[in-house]
Order: sequence, then structure tokens, then C-alpha cells
Amino acid sequence: MPREGLKVSPSTPEYYDSRGLLYIVKESYKGAIDDYDTMLKLAPDRAGQFYARGYIYFKQGKKKEAEKAIKKGLKLDDDGSELEWLKEVEYLSKGKKTGKTVSEMISLIKIYSE
Repeated sequence: MPREGLKVSPSTPEYYDSRGLLYIVKESYKGAIDDYDTMLKLAPDRAGQFYARGYIYFKQGKKKEAEKAIKKGLKLDDDGSELEWLKEVEYLSKGKKTGKTVSEMISLIKIYSE
């Protein structure tokens, strides 16, 4: 779906967000960062991209970068809507690799929000 959406509407940040998450699940972090870089240009105020970046950095062992990205996401996500969206993805993907990845991401966000 994201690939087809990007062909039709390359300026829609949600498509980059969705494909970025797919890259994260596949542990293709460069592809994910590339998509989140594009998303940053299109929608710099979206917290989810910073949560995703934080998760990627954490998985790469870059703890300071992870903390910085997640804290920026928390600052932007003052109503918690992006975190709620991640919880929906987690629920819909339960028992799959995507669900496990998103669960790890949510746990990491909670650690840095305390």
C-alpha cells in the first residue's frame, strides 16, 4: 500500500510513515531513516517520526540519539495521539513481527517519558 500511495501522492507524509515502519520491522534501518527524513521535510511537527527514529537509534546502540529523538517526539505529542496510534498498530498486529516491534517501541517511549 505505501508504495502505490507514494506513486500517486508523493507528498503525503502518512505513506512515508507507513513504509518507514515496514522498513523498521524488516530491520532495514537506512530505508526507514530515508523515509523519515522525507517525512521531516513534509510534516516536521509529527511526533511519530521521532519515536521511530528513537527506536532505530536504540536498536543501533545509539542511546543518546535515541533519547533525544524520543524526547522531541514526546514534546510534539502533547496530547498523546501519536502514541495512541502506535498502540492501535500494536493491537492490530498482535502475534506478528510488526506487533512485537511496535510493542518494543512503545516500551522505549514510556521509559523516556518518566
